[in-house]
Amino acid sequence: MKEKKMFKTFNYLLAVITIIESCLASQGTPSQSGSQPAAWMELLKFAPFIGLFYYMLYYQPKKREKEHKTLINALNPGQKVLLNNGMYGTIVKISPDDEVAQIEIADNVVINVLKSVISSSNK
Repeated sequence: MKEKKMFKTFNYLLAVITIIESCLASQGTPSQSGSQPAAWMELLKFAPFIGLFYYMLYYQPKKREKEHKTLINALNPGQKVLLNNGMYGTIVKISPDDEVAQIEIADNVVINVLKSVISSSNK
């Protein structure tokens, strides 16, 4: 769903840039036949793309990382969790100092996992 929205936003930005460029190009005087637009106009076309790449490559991963740290810090024994490999389990023991949590995945089956592999929790 987010990819669709991002694709629509990208197409919208591309259309806006094309319209602005065509409007600015049509404002040239007739005596300047064959003249090229200013260099800053060419660079202006790339500004939305640079902003979009910054958003996709830097801001979004940092935001997800921050949300994941918040999730990890809020875990308590008894919560049901989903691990990155697709296993569901219940937290038996979790230490705030240690990076390891004990997860019960079946009756009397407890495994030690890194807290970083916990992808979501059900409270």
